[in-house]
Amino acid sequence: MLWFPAAPPGKRIKLEFRDHFILEESSNNCEYDVLEIRDGRYGYDKVLARLCGQNFPHEYYSSDRYMWLSFKSDESIEYTGFRAVYKWEPQLGELM
Repeated sequence: MLWFPAAPPGKRIKLEFRDHFILEESSNNCEYDVLEIRDGRYGYDKVLARLCGQNFPHEYYSSDRYMWLSFKSDESIEYTGFRAVYKWEPQLGELM
C-alpha cells in the first residue's frame, strides 16, 4: 500500500501515531512487515523511518509539503497494525 499525503504550498506534514502500533517483529531490518516513511513525494527520497515490531513511534515531519509512506506485509502472521493521522503545519521558516 502506498500513500502520498500532500500539504498545501507553504505547509509541511506532521505524521502522528495513535492508540497502537503492533507489526510483526523482525531482527533483520523489518523484512516481514514494514512501514517506510520518506521525506518527499518519491520512493527514492530521504528515509525518515523503517518501522516494525511494537515500539510506539514518535511523530515525523516532512521538510516540505510532501511525504511518502509505504506499508508492506508478508501476510504470513497478522498483528493489530497501526493507526496514523496527519496534519498540516507551517514550514519551519514560517514559525518565526
